[in-house]
Amino acid sequence: MTDATAPSAPKAALEAKAGSLLIKDKRTKARQSAEARFKAYGLGAIIIGLMALVVLLWAILSNGIPAFQRTVVEVPLTISQEEFDAVEATLF
Repeated sequence: MTDATAPSAPKAALEAKAGSLLIKDKRTKARQSAEARFKAYGLGAIIIGLMALVVLLWAILSNGIPAFQRTVVEVPLTISQEEFDAVEATLF
């Protein structure tokens, strides 16, 4: 192995190119605002999806609950014994 090192740029050039980690430059601000928009779009999509599920559940329940109601209709019917016997004789 050798003890040779690669030539490097002067320290001042590296510092000017890299910038500070504490000070946000134009690209960092743009990237962070784009990330915030992306998060907001994702949250909006989730909220819209949940609202669609609530509307769908409401539609299913509002249309399905009447199926569990019971309707009773009473019809008064008077028939004499002779009429009953006549109908019974024709059936059997």
